[in-house]
Amino acid sequence: MQEIIKEFERNLQDMGSTFIENVQGYLSQCRDLENNHHERMLEIAISTLEKVVKNELDDQISDDLRNVSDTVYTSL
Repeated sequence: MQEIIKEFERNLQDMGSTFIENVQGYLSQCRDLENNHHERMLEIAISTLEKVVKNELDDQISDDLRNVSDTVYTSL
């Protein structure tokens, strides 16, 4: 009976360790995806602001967005 209990405890510990390893791997992937997303959004924002400054987006954006873009650009 003691041997069965010890085997159960070992199996439970193994499953817990495997679970923790998997979660750590998933969290690492999430951090990488978040960093990639942030970098891409930053590139898009800078590109859009540059186009606004050059008046290349006049037909594509609303006046409200243009005002926000001007405010952001002047604050940078």
